[in-house]
Amino acid sequence: MNNVQRIRSSILRITAGLVMAVATIASAQTFSLLHSFAGAPNDGANPMGSLILSNGTLYGMTSQGGVAGGGVVFKVNTNGSGCTNLHSFSAYAGNGLTPCAALTVAGSMLYGMTAAGSPIGSGLVFREKTDGSGYTNLHSFAGGALDGATPYGSLTLANSSLYGMTSVAGASNYGVVFRVNTDGSSYTNLHSFTVGADDGAGPSWCSLLLSGSTLYGMTYYGGTNNDGVVFALSNIPPAPPPSLTIIYANNHTIVSWPSSVSGWTLQTNNNLATVTWGNYTGPIINNTVTNSPMKGNVFFRLRFP
Repeated sequence: MNNVQRIRSSILRITAGLVMAVATIASAQTFSLLHSFAGAPNDGANPMGSLILSNGTLYGMTSQGGVAGGGVVFKVNTNGSGCTNLHSFSAYAGNGLTPCAALTVAGSMLYGMTAAGSPIGSGLVFREKTDGSGYTNLHSFAGGALDGATPYGSLTLANSSLYGMTSVAGASNYGVVFRVNTDGSSYTNLHSFTVGADDGAGPSWCSLLLSGSTLYGMTYYGGTNNDGVVFALSNIPPAPPPSLTIIYANNHTIVSWPSSVSGWTLQTNNNLATVTWGNYTGPIINNTVTNSPMKGNVFFRLRFP
């Protein structure tokens, strides 16, 4: 090796050492405690799910705490400030009890499940706005062969439908895969787990992944060794579209669909003999359109996407 090569080699070794030193300094960790739960009645306690982040705010649930001790929905800023209880769960019918998973967010709406509560205590699917208003029970699980019970996982949102699983109930009492619209309509059991070598059982804290018309998920039990499975549920039928309501009042035509439904486009047409539909260009407020008096025929439809 000549002198030039030795110098270059030394420069490379020194440069590598400097980069390594910078990388070591940059990787220093800082742990920050954002919030300590204090329990009932003013705070949550014992969170079991995950956090979600939306517009710089963290949202989550706790399994206990709150006004009635049944857990809370809360939000907190990423710097730890502004921790707020958005909803306290209780044992009252329709209010839910003991959430054990993460929330799902879409715009200003939060969706989630509780493992207990509901009229018969088998859990429910709910929604509420990110400001804590508008809490609504979308579906109360009833158990038995036709419904699920005791959900522990999170919901998956796609095309204005929520997909999830319950740990028990269904045809064989090993849990179900279900779908329900974001307005609470059209609840459907898509699959009842049966355990055994060819099926799963008890999905517990697992959630679903939807790709096209196929759902992917896992169960805690089932399979050849009864140690759980990874499964695919193919050819999921399309979810029913949201209902479109048209009324005539005070010389105005009012067109609306559920305010919780997102992703659909309102279109109009003056002649059903043609296939020419155009997107409605006027103001739409909370999925409601108020039209001034019109002459002739005007037809409306919702289209996705």
